[in-house]
Amino acid sequence: MNPYAIYLDFESTLTKTNEKKGEKSELVNEHVANSYCFIVIGPDGKEVKEFKRFYRGEDAAIHCLKDLREVSLLIKPLLNQYPDHNLTDEEEAEYQKVSKCYMCNDGFLTDDKYIGRELEDLTDDEKKEFKYLTNHKKVRDPCYHSGVYRGAAHNNCNLKCKVKRNVDVFIHNGKNYDNHLLMSELHNLSGDKFDVIATNSEKYISFSIYHKSDDDMEDDKLRAEKRKEKTSLKGKIQRRENKAAEEAEDLSLGALSLECEDDEEDELDEFNSSLDDIGSRLGRLREIRKVNVDYI
Repeated sequence: MNPYAIYLDFESTLTKTNEKKGEKSELVNEHVANSYCFIVIGPDGKEVKEFKRFYRGEDAAIHCLKDLREVSLLIKPLLNQYPDHNLTDEEEAEYQKVSKCYMCNDGFLTDDKYIGRELEDLTDDEKKEFKYLTNHKKVRDPCYHSGVYRGAAHNNCNLKCKVKRNVDVFIHNGKNYDNHLLMSELHNLSGDKFDVIATNSEKYISFSIYHKSDDDMEDDKLRAEKRKEKTSLKGKIQRRENKAAEEAEDLSLGALSLECEDDEEDELDEFNSSLDDIGSRLGRLREIRKVNVDYI
């Protein structure tokens, strides 16, 4: 789970209104958020004071949503402070001698038998075995937040312990009513997506807001462009290979259909030898292209 959590409370004013609700109903009063305060608790169980927010005034609900988004983006880089943690000599020695995963206590496996082989060359059974071996191979498991080495673990167990990127927000009385104050303003968050678990139109058990920073959106754009470029390049190379293969096949058929006199046999042998050389070069060129495509 995420080592950071936000605790939020609203205050609201009961204002009079004369809004009609159908033929026989009338909305007499309406709760309007007038202030809020939230604090952030860090991994050590203490308040992170620089993330505290307090506001009193108009449009408190939408103001709160924007503050929550701002603080969550400040927390995000703190979740991965030690991405390249290096083990000490003692920790590395301990890692090398351990034979079981410290999480599930099962032994380790290795996928060395598949080193150097391409995934597309494997049979369906070999792909299943490769996936199983990869999930159960031995990896180092440091805490990416604190940098502390936790032990040797299965690759799959390590991935399951990955820190969540979302930040949990606990709202006082949220299940009963206060979530409604925020829900009424979600449509004002441009560019964000959200999921809702509701009991009715007034009460919401929980809701999730998905927001990407400018850097995240730029990364997504670059990845999409790279996939498009890779797909386009693969198609171009495939078309060139097909055309080269067709040309080589046409040349070979032409050589077989030639009729020659005795004094032309030497020239035909030389011509066929040239065709073999061209075919060999085309074959090597296709292999080189295939290898390059795999690493684009």
